[in-house]
Amino acid sequence: MPHELMALSVRERAAIYAMIAVRVDKEKRERSRAGGRKR
Repeated sequence: MPHELMALSVRERAAIYAMIAVRVDKEKRERSRAGGRKR
């Protein structure tokens, strides 16, 4: 929830944002690999 996120320290929020960025990056790579196989 947004209010829970804002209650965290700056370092905790930074860690969460970094984890999200890593996951999005991984999903993009997997999607591009899957897209290449379909063609």
